[in-house]
Amino acid sequence: MTDRTAVRTRLARALPVPITGYRATDPLPAFATGWVTVIALGTLALLLLRAGRYDWYGDELYFLAAGHRPAVSYVDQGPVLPLLAYAMDAVAPGSRTVFRLPAILCAVGSVILTAVCAREFGGDRRAQVFAAVGAAGAPFLIFQSASLSTFAVDSLLVALLLWLLVRWVRTRADGLLVGVALTAALAFQVKPLVPVLLAAVAAGVLAFGPRALFGRRALWVAGGVAALTTVPALAWQAAHGWPQFGMGSVIRGEQLAVAGGIIQLPVHIISLTGPLGTALGLAGLWALVRTPELRDYRFLTAAAALLAAFVGLAGGRPYYLAGLFPVLFGVGAVAVVHSRALFRLGAAALGAISLALTLVLLFALPVPAVREPARTQREMSDRLRFTGTTGWAEFTAAVEKGYERVPAGTPIVTENYWQAAGLEALTELPSIYSPNRGYAPFGAPPESARTVLYVLAGAPEPGWRALFPDATAVTTADRPLGFPGLSAGVTIWRCERPADGWAAAWNTLSTSHFDAGW
Repeated sequence: MTDRTAVRTRLARALPVPITGYRATDPLPAFATGWVTVIALGTLALLLLRAGRYDWYGDELYFLAAGHRPAVSYVDQGPVLPLLAYAMDAVAPGSRTVFRLPAILCAVGSVILTAVCAREFGGDRRAQVFAAVGAAGAPFLIFQSASLSTFAVDSLLVALLLWLLVRWVRTRADGLLVGVALTAALAFQVKPLVPVLLAAVAAGVLAFGPRALFGRRALWVAGGVAALTTVPALAWQAAHGWPQFGMGSVIRGEQLAVAGGIIQLPVHIISLTGPLGTALGLAGLWALVRTPELRDYRFLTAAAALLAAFVGLAGGRPYYLAGLFPVLFGVGAVAVVHSRALFRLGAAALGAISLALTLVLLFALPVPAVREPARTQREMSDRLRFTGTTGWAEFTAAVEKGYERVPAGTPIVTENYWQAAGLEALTELPSIYSPNRGYAPFGAPPESARTVLYVLAGAPEPGWRALFPDATAVTTADRPLGFPGLSAGVTIWRCERPADGWAAAWNTLSTSHFDAGW
């Protein structure tokens, strides 16, 4: 035996063995209904208990504002989140717990779906419980449910799409392909990233099979109908200058500032998956590559690699990969159950650690005290993660104070869309506008408005000063440890209408960059 062969043999013995004896045509094992129900209900109870602890996130209030302005598309997302926000607020106005209920249910759904994925790969009750614990103990679950967000819903839909594909590989029931198309269509209406996933899956199928997928008439018919549902959103994007593409470069810049680029991506993935999730994910990838019985599912490995490459090279958010977690955790749990007792014991220990860490994070966050000001985008990102958005009361009070010093009915313009959404949702002030991101298409102040109250974060830039040369400061919101752009670094100005009018000024002021004034 050569040295290289000996190394490979020792490595193979040191890692979980392949999923032996599994055949796609075998009947599925019984579902671990009792244990998975306990895990899911426990997760639901804990997430509901902490749902109201975080104050409003700016994006949540923006979704609510967008929900009051129905459209087929918006700058950076489809209409699903605005509609959900509108509906939840109509059910229980002002309740953060009810508002976040869709995100919480999606998180719980991910736990259940992870167990279902393990069963789909032939996993018995032990594997299903391992998979569910891995999902429940993943830190991503905390952030997925902390606010109503696109990634909270999108990650579940992506996981559902992949499970339907996996099930089709086993059963070849073409009705599942209709489900794939419908799920993709809905995911597109949440956030238009699903074409990237579908391209990665298609490339994986072309490389590793099963290529029979492309010969199914149901796939093309259902896919064609699903593609038609994207036409209104694409028409909206075209009419507004394709702002989604502009947002891509902005997100890349923000991600580089916060996360440090592709080199740091593995660290961020580990921070999302947790100890057991990381182990299950790696075991799942290893099993897909190494197990002959899973040959038809190897497209998942290629899809995961390509999607990770896209996130790393395009500067996407690491949580774009979260839709892969349930299927990888599922096959990984089956691999662990089929491995040596030592690996099973280690996985159980990692599961206990993961659940303990999750419980600590659930009850410790948000951190009530802030000891250092946030001076950079990265520092603000860390603050958001651990304390949430704070300072709404101080911010709204400052703007209301400034509003008392201008004629009633004076429009209010804010520098960023969080400020505008907060004023619209949390005060009775009328006529709120912002040239920032998703608020810009909502329109500019009327040309009849000779005076506005302008909320500015940080010092005025020369271009802004040129538009409003006679601006006078009215009041401020500027606590040393306040939240940037809300209760720190904010000045409220009284401004006269620009010389060329509001429409021309709006073209100059409109931007996709989020400015909190640091």
